[in-house]
Amino acid sequence: LKSICYTMGVSQMESSDPAVRAVGIEQFKERLETAHILGAKRIMLNQGGKASGNESATNRKWMIESLGEAMPLANAAGVEVTVETHNGKEAPFKTSAHFSEAIAQVPDLRVCFDTGNSFINGEDPLQGYLNNKEHVTHMHFKDLSQGELGNVKSGPCVPGTGLVDLPSIIKAMKDNGYNGYINLEKGGPDGFKVYEQSMGILGPLIV
Repeated sequence: LKSICYTMGVSQMESSDPAVRAVGIEQFKERLETAHILGAKRIMLNQGGKASGNESATNRKWMIESLGEAMPLANAAGVEVTVETHNGKEAPFKTSAHFSEAIAQVPDLRVCFDTGNSFINGEDPLQGYLNNKEHVTHMHFKDLSQGELGNVKSGPCVPGTGLVDLPSIIKAMKDNGYNGYINLEKGGPDGFKVYEQSMGILGPLIV
């Protein structure tokens, strides 16, 4: 079974304390070794921001600095680094503008774009994808059933059955030559039935 992407979080990399960030870089190195053992050529940093006690912009500032130190290690290991669109209040990367800010300083950084989290954060997911399309190498298809852009009133639903315009996003991905993987995301107790249903809806659009 091929390992597509190794998911990890290193909360210390968001800290305003240089000593704590140094610990985070060491943890990052250890997890690069884990990715290598698993045969994963990509890692995804899932950075929620809560552990630092700082607000989103401050977490982003220090996370970008840490990524600048960590990226040469990943490049040397032949592992691509992506960061996910996160919906936490303190999360450092919530919108396409946040990713653009980071990539301007760390050009090798790549984006794991989460459609549902973009919607939750109040950014149109289609426009968010288009804004970062050259840097998106992994996709999370999350959908939501109730609410409106930036004011969601439900948890995730079966991708393709909710508010997020996934057909338009798929078209944009195809138009722009996306050739990476797509992760269908819902969670809950329904198991593979969710993904069978989702693929019945979205599969014909993807192929």
